[in-house]
Amino acid sequence: MDLSPQEVDCLRTEAENLEFTLQHLSNRRCLILRQINAAKSTARVLPTETLSTILAFACRQPNLDDIKAQPNLGNHCSRDILRFSHVSSRWRSVAFSIPQLWKIMTIQVHAFLDIQRSADVLALHFRNAKAQPFSLCVCYPLEEGIHINLDPITDILFQEQHSERVAWLELRGWYPRAWLSRISHNFPNLKHIRCDDAAPRNPFLYLNPPDSAPHLTPPNLESLSLSRCLVIIETSWEKITRVNLTSQLIWTCAQILFQCPNLVEFRCTRTFHVTEEEEEPIPEPFIVAIHTFPYLTHIEWGYQSTDWDRAILRHIRLPALKYMSWYSYVYHVDMAGYVASFFDVLSSAQATLEELHLLGQTFWNENQLQQLLSPLKHVHHISLDKGEGNAAGALVSVLTRPGFEGEDNLPSLRALTIGFCLDEWNLHGTENHLSWLSIRVVEMLQNRLTKSSQFVVDIRMDWTEGAQERVRKMIRDGADLKVLDDGEEVEWL
Repeated sequence: MDLSPQEVDCLRTEAENLEFTLQHLSNRRCLILRQINAAKSTARVLPTETLSTILAFACRQPNLDDIKAQPNLGNHCSRDILRFSHVSSRWRSVAFSIPQLWKIMTIQVHAFLDIQRSADVLALHFRNAKAQPFSLCVCYPLEEGIHINLDPITDILFQEQHSERVAWLELRGWYPRAWLSRISHNFPNLKHIRCDDAAPRNPFLYLNPPDSAPHLTPPNLESLSLSRCLVIIETSWEKITRVNLTSQLIWTCAQILFQCPNLVEFRCTRTFHVTEEEEEPIPEPFIVAIHTFPYLTHIEWGYQSTDWDRAILRHIRLPALKYMSWYSYVYHVDMAGYVASFFDVLSSAQATLEELHLLGQTFWNENQLQQLLSPLKHVHHISLDKGEGNAAGALVSVLTRPGFEGEDNLPSLRALTIGFCLDEWNLHGTENHLSWLSIRVVEMLQNRLTKSSQFVVDIRMDWTEGAQERVRKMIRDGADLKVLDDGEEVEWL
């Protein structure tokens, strides 16, 4: 095709324009791609402060004060900060720069565990935690007869530069006497020891005699938690403020109680004697001296022995007590002496006691409960569980009628809980008996709600129709009342 000179010039000009346009579009495309990549990079690279906050939240741990106040917090295993450090080199750099993320470690022992790697990770935790107080939990929930050699972990833990930084040591599922015997002045910052032996052994074999128990000498121990095992503390008992004992000899519990004058919390449950056939005699020192615990605010005692209960109660005074849970097993013939001893303890705590929980197969009557509760002006929650005879009815009657001085018994009461002691009434009680009890409870509620803004009642009882309607009417009239049955709201409200 022949083109004139003018047409050739036009095409040449158009080609030049297209080349310019293509170059412009190419530049524009590159700019757009750079902007997109920059946007992606900005989204991926978080500010260091934000990333630090995310890691701290993801690997958050309860602090030692919370764990001491609520021992079950120590049950949850620590999250592995190493998982987050593997996301990228930058995440690793940030994670390794925050000592708080490395101060707690849990080792879950199992048959296929790489012990050497766990020891290496433990050393890494110690190194990265720097000067932070360190907490170590070793879980060993293996069947009896299976043995795992933990020497590599032991070698790391008992190095002096590591042991001197351990503040919390928890051994779950096992009772390593050799480990515990090595806890000495090389652990100057150890504040809490928890040992829970889950092995299904006969307790009379591993707790008797106490001479076989490991001896510990940490100089600054403050909290001790033992379950199905025993240790002997040879350092100052005066620094120990919290004790939690489970499945122990009654003698051991009493001995520890009276050796710790500065206790703040004392829990003792499921105790027993040296032999199954007879009760252990009460040693003479506990029959002489009265011990005042000026800082004890929380006590739980769970043992079924009239003599030991009375001996403990007779010789303790608790002027700072706020919470008391006492499990007892007392027959009719022993109630007089038991109530007198219990009254002395409650009288010493009358200015501070806020919660009182009476547990166990004890034959309370109205006069005994009236005497027991008369000095208590600040109790806002009382509970009764497993009481024998008409214990629950006696308690409701005492809370309904005036006290010795004409005012209500427990004038600050805001919550009442009555548990399994009502099962016999529900199964075998007559309709008249249930009607009487329901009426007394309603009368008590009407009296209490005229003097307080709210009330919670939790009773395992079949309410009569008449009592249910009276309760519904109180709520319609504006009463702030909650009615529960074993912690669950009743269906008829």
